[in-house]
Amino acid sequence: MAVNWTNDQKSAIEYRDNSVIVSAAAGSGKTAVLVERIMKITRTVPIDRLLIVTFTRDAAAQMRKGIADSFSELIADDNLDEDLRKNYRQQLLLLPDSDICTIDSFCTKIVKENFEKLGISVNFSTIDNNQAVPLFNEVLNDLTESKFECDDKDILILADGVCDYNNTEKLNSLIEAVYKFVQKSAFPEKALSNLLSNYNEDIQNHIWSKISINLA
Repeated sequence: MAVNWTNDQKSAIEYRDNSVIVSAAAGSGKTAVLVERIMKITRTVPIDRLLIVTFTRDAAAQMRKGIADSFSELIADDNLDEDLRKNYRQQLLLLPDSDICTIDSFCTKIVKENFEKLGISVNFSTIDNNQAVPLFNEVLNDLTESKFECDDKDILILADGVCDYNNTEKLNSLIEAVYKFVQKSAFPEKALSNLLSNYNEDIQNHIWSKISINLA
């Protein structure tokens, strides 16, 4: 069935030769647009040569189903060119082995395929959030306690400004917040270094001083 795409949707479907960012509200048809874009691309490119990643398993399953349904509809179209029909039949056969998955699933696949080069066991597993949170807290507590025990200058200065030495919960919360913030960057260590560089300037040239003066 023909779809009346908007001009913006047509652009997202047909644009090639460069990166494309599509920003749209929930329920605006992003999945349908992406499926249609994939249909156009797979006229000449095998589906198992594409990497299609999502944030959730449900979204990946929905995407895979949408692509499968579109291939089936095209194959059943009596008006479709016979060469294209043959192509889409082949694409449908390739679909089960194609990379349509979450980002973490794809990364896990890459690690499993290269475990020997990475020097890890093939039987490695990833932890879920329920396992990660207590492990993170344990490591953070051990870290701060060891810093206090050796009278680390940096941790003492930081703690002096944010918490009571008998209660480091606020300090740990601050460290956790900074950690989670920089982890959103593609290069966390570089992001942290850039943040710290803002505090190496004298007060008059500090970025926050300039902002404060402009707001005054």
